[in-house]
Amino acid sequence: MRQRPLLLIAAACFFTANLAFGSASAFAAASVADAVNSANVANLGVAAVQQLAAAQKNFDPVAMDAILAADYVEISPIGEVDARAKVLTFYGPEQKARAAQAPVQVMELDQISARTYGDSTIIVVARWPSKFTDKEGKTTERALRVVYVVCKIADKWLVSSAQYTGIRQ
Repeated sequence: MRQRPLLLIAAACFFTANLAFGSASAFAAASVADAVNSANVANLGVAAVQQLAAAQKNFDPVAMDAILAADYVEISPIGEVDARAKVLTFYGPEQKARAAQAPVQVMELDQISARTYGDSTIIVVARWPSKFTDKEGKTTERALRVVYVVCKIADKWLVSSAQYTGIRQ
């Protein structure tokens, strides 16, 4: 008689341990899958901001129009809040002609970090160094730290806001 309760206790311990370790391995597998999915989603946000940076460098408001959310807003390096329409105008043909007077040698994002929030929001932080030469031949180098918010809108990843802050040298 005494062996029966011990047998029941042993069976209960075995069953509980099996459940706990089985759940833990299922949880670990789900966590790995979530991390991989999060990294893939983050890469989509990085791709969107790299496309935007390239369009800005090339003064291409048509390409920017396809990347910016309808309610896009940015904080400029001088602290102004600029709505989408003002930003697109800044990169228009007139500005491109003026910018041609100081050709850009370097202007690509680096030090990129991306974090996902749910399955529809990505925050991308990057450094945007630039190097250009004015018409007198003087070369200037500067860098901005940029924070982008990229959102999934109608199954498309669009940049909904950005803040540009100068980095002291």
